[in-house]
Amino acid sequence: MKRCSAEVGVLATGAVMFTLSAVLLGLTLLLARFMTGTGGRISREATPWRALALIGFLGVGVNVLGIWGVKLTSIANSSALARSDVLFSLALSAFFFREPIERWSLAFVPVMLVGICLLTGFLVESPELGRPGDYLMLASGLCVSLNAFIIKRVVQRTSPLMVGFCNSGIIGLAFLGAALARHGPVGSFGGISHVVWSQLILLVLVSYVFFIAYNAALRTIQVWKVRLACLGIPVVATLFDWSAMGGPSPTGAQWAGMALICSGAAGITLAGRLPRRIWDRRSAAGVIPGVEKRP
Repeated sequence: MKRCSAEVGVLATGAVMFTLSAVLLGLTLLLARFMTGTGGRISREATPWRALALIGFLGVGVNVLGIWGVKLTSIANSSALARSDVLFSLALSAFFFREPIERWSLAFVPVMLVGICLLTGFLVESPELGRPGDYLMLASGLCVSLNAFIIKRVVQRTSPLMVGFCNSGIIGLAFLGAALARHGPVGSFGGISHVVWSQLILLVLVSYVFFIAYNAALRTIQVWKVRLACLGIPVVATLFDWSAMGGPSPTGAQWAGMALICSGAAGITLAGRLPRRIWDRRSAAGVIPGVEKRP
């Protein structure tokens, strides 16, 4: 995304990425419908079209607020505050949507958050909070969290492919319309080299896989856990940039941040498997409202 945006701009990159991802998702949806008769079945009565439209419009808001916020604050601030969706997801899970939260898992959340702040430089560069872009990044994080809860409910009623198709399609049309309005067809997509097109196609394929995997995960896993797992994205990106793209080697603080993120993720994964006697000793009453009790 970084290389493509530098070559053709953010609007054209978003237009190609989301629009072509939607095309692939739509084709997969039709293929599933005709081959299995169940995976891609579309029913006007059963399909929650209003919720699907809301998911797409919130997706547009996430990207617009994020792009605008990055321009109005520092890289460290934007990188760290973009992960505020984890905190919003935890708050919404606990107080509004009543998702089960294991206490032992919750204890590892601060570990991952400190890790992401070290990895992004938020704690190293003495950030200055209060810039307009900071609030836009927080608003973007809130939209991500709300969208995840809506997606979780919708994928219980329809295919994750349908959710991904509508979400990616609406976002793609918004980027495409903005690109054409600002630069026109030639200014937006004319003169793109074969090398850049190959990178754009790779980006489309990665986005296609992400939409399917993300929506499928939300069907069976708590929203806050899915969003917390997304903290691993900067770790993969940093290591890939260093090892495969010729980027700078990670600093000591970044290595420490990545270690904390991975340790926190491992702790959360293993927390649900703690012996029952330990859990019962921690929850003397036996059942804690809003907290999942694992055997």
